[in-house]
Amino acid sequence: MLTGNKLNLFFCTSLIILLSSCRQQYDKSLVHIDSLSDTNADSAQSLLTAFDTTAVPTSDLMYYRLLQIKVNDKLDSLKYSNEEAEQLVTNFEEKGNEQLLPTAYYYGGRICAENKNAPQALNFFRKAETLLKEHDDNPALLSKVYSQMGYLFVERRMYDEARNCSQKSYELDKSINDTIGMIYNLRDIGISYKWADEEKKSIPFFRQARQLATESRNSFLQNSVDMQLSSVFIDIQEIDSARKYGLPLLYERDIIDTIATIFTVSDIYYHSHQTDSAEFLFKKLIMMGEIEASSYAHQKLAEIYMSGNRMSDALKHYQQYQDLKYISEKKNSTKEIAQANSAYNYQEKEAENYQLKISNER
Repeated sequence: MLTGNKLNLFFCTSLIILLSSCRQQYDKSLVHIDSLSDTNADSAQSLLTAFDTTAVPTSDLMYYRLLQIKVNDKLDSLKYSNEEAEQLVTNFEEKGNEQLLPTAYYYGGRICAENKNAPQALNFFRKAETLLKEHDDNPALLSKVYSQMGYLFVERRMYDEARNCSQKSYELDKSINDTIGMIYNLRDIGISYKWADEEKKSIPFFRQARQLATESRNSFLQNSVDMQLSSVFIDIQEIDSARKYGLPLLYERDIIDTIATIFTVSDIYYHSHQTDSAEFLFKKLIMMGEIEASSYAHQKLAEIYMSGNRMSDALKHYQQYQDLKYISEKKNSTKEIAQANSAYNYQEKEAENYQLKISNER
């Protein structure tokens, strides 16, 4: 006869065996590709291309399609429509493995975010968050969910919400010793302060992120943070500090973001009264065609030419600055921001309803 402790052990062991037997068994090649995609997306893509999808079970085919999206995301080639995102999620909701449903929600959100469909992206991220918090078994994915939500909020000037998401992502990454994730989180918190015109509050977060990047010998992330630090010091008119962090970026073998680098260094030259160098880089910015950067470059060229009494050139660049400024402001209108706030409130309610639905079903 089983004693109380042995009886509890028996039931726990039986439950574990039962749950394990309910787990979906996938083709071993797909499981290997999934693992490889986190470290070597190019190799994972080659293996996916070679994988024979004829006569495979529906579950494997769904897993295969999810992995295609995951690998393309890793390779910065997430070219899917909002409809394809909806189909991915619907398939897993109706006939997919529940364990992969949060992942499907996450990549559905990623696709919609890339397509600038913020409300639907938030919807999918919220659903992923609900399931992941309930099971509490995948902090890495939950961290990614919060990180992506943070990007959506900061782009729409919802800085408190963005900061809250980045902080949650940081705590999760810290719990699993994900240093790279922590660097991104600290950088993003700094950006949320910078964009909210609270530049001095951003500096400690950027410096902490830079220290971690330096200790990790990750030059890419260190350069990314240096770009932010240089920009902040320009904003608060500490030009010597801006030069310290910004000028070396122009001579990196692999510039992390050419437009952002030239924008930052041209600004340093402008505020350092190195007019010829600033003029050269501002013209280079204009040739690159990015609206906000071009608008700023035209504005600064107009100021340079006015100082040099070249009024005709100054007027030409000022008019181009005004035209691009109008286009930029129209794209980021207050109406869009109001819609984003409304979408956020709607998604909060949607998340509550979804949690209630799950509870009722169980």
